[in-house]
Amino acid sequence: MISSELLKMIKQHEGFSGKPYVCSQGYTTIGYGRNLDSNPLTENEASVLLQNDIYKAIRQLDEYRWSQTLDQVRCEALIDFMFNVGPGTFAQFKKMIAAIEKEDWEEASNQLLDSRYAKQVGYRAHVISYMLYFNAYPSREEIDIFMQVDKDKG
Repeated sequence: MISSELLKMIKQHEGFSGKPYVCSQGYTTIGYGRNLDSNPLTENEASVLLQNDIYKAIRQLDEYRWSQTLDQVRCEALIDFMFNVGPGTFAQFKKMIAAIEKEDWEEASNQLLDSRYAKQVGYRAHVISYMLYFNAYPSREEIDIFMQVDKDKG
């Protein structure tokens, strides 16, 4: 059992840093003295961080009134997109957002694919676009076909 006194003492001694830094011994450290060189994050710890970041993306998407009316698949596609690009870049997709507000899913899908983002991330953008357009999770084969159709259009 970890007492609150022990936790408080170690926090005070270590100090907090939300960003990695090199400690006096030359180790990459984060948080309250977490030595990432000898004690890297476990997959479980990274999953906890991921869940926290997903909740943050959900709250950011909730800033758009229309997000409350989305079907689950489309909502999750946009959460993935928000998670990936952050609220500032998300807001720059004005034509996609306008299409979503009108529930014009073909146009929203096209706007996402017709972006520098789609060219940068490729497969991920096609998955999100597919989910917006079809309101369904795609199989790998469906994405391959969807990407080929998009390529043939261009």
